[in-house]
Amino acid sequence: MEQSRNITRIGCMGLALLFILLILIGGIAVRADVQKLKTKALGDLGKMRTQIDKVPGILGRMVEFGCGEDARLAEENVSGIIESLESDAGFDRLEQVWDEIDDAYDLLYDGCRKYQYERAFDDLKTEMEGVRNRYSVEKGNYRKSSEAYNAALGNFPADFFAFDFEQL
Repeated sequence: MEQSRNITRIGCMGLALLFILLILIGGIAVRADVQKLKTKALGDLGKMRTQIDKVPGILGRMVEFGCGEDARLAEENVSGIIESLESDAGFDRLEQVWDEIDDAYDLLYDGCRKYQYERAFDDLKTEMEGVRNRYSVEKGNYRKSSEAYNAALGNFPADFFAFDFEQL
């Protein structure tokens, strides 16, 4: 009888340890999944930043056409803003900078209208449009990936195991 109780006790302890082990393994897997979603979202944010970093070179080459003082000042302003942009700038800050870029591009383009049919200027305009389109695509990718990450954080078991992760 005593031996039967000991066997039962050992079996229950073994099952409890197995259950705890399964919970720990599950928690580790959940944290890894959440981290993967966060890494994807931050990668998409980085791709947005990459597009922003291309702008000063394009605008600088456009200004070389002699598009006027307003265009030159707009290009200098945008270049300064991008240079001072923090390496870990978030989505809202990148959007703010992008609005400045759009304003500067419009100003610059208006000042350079007389060159719009020159091949070299047209190539720069096309390059800038490509950057604008790519930025828009990366922005959409970031929104989707950050929404997936934020949604995962709000669901069980991630809200329990990934308690130290913050929403984007």
